[in-house]
Amino acid sequence: MSYFQNQINAQNYTIHYWHLVNSIEFRQAQLNLLNAELSRNQAKFAAKLAELDLLQISGQLLDVEF
Repeated sequence: MSYFQNQINAQNYTIHYWHLVNSIEFRQAQLNLLNAELSRNQAKFAAKLAELDLLQISGQLLDVEF
């Protein structure tokens, strides 16, 4: 291989490497977003359960079976 061909290969590898890193970072950002949304939804659910417990304790929520 010539010096010129080696330089082209090195540049192509560098471009491919940075594309791969950026793809991995983008996927990690997607996963971070999904985890944040999951945590938010879990917190909202826990808050709703706590609200129901308080309503039941205060007698504002009747324990009725359907």
